[in-house]
Amino acid sequence: MCALSSTPGDEEATLKAPLLPTGYRLELGADVLELRRPDGSLAAAFSARGFTEEAVRRAAWEDFSEEEFENPLLAHMPPTL
Repeated sequence: MCALSSTPGDEEATLKAPLLPTGYRLELGADVLELRRPDGSLAAAFSARGFTEEAVRRAAWEDFSEEEFENPLLAHMPPTL
């Protein structure tokens, strides 16, 4: 199960144990969970009521891999499961 940490009224949320690539973060809005890249651009969006930790983690690492392929100078940190 995915645990989010946020306070009422805050739009930003973080996973307690994210297992996301370095710099990636989650932002929780009213109806959507947004996965953001280190530069703040949107990598993926999920229904705030129906996402799973595995789906978020998979999307983050797939996006990271694509970014790394486009920019091979990025340091790669493999996921730990």
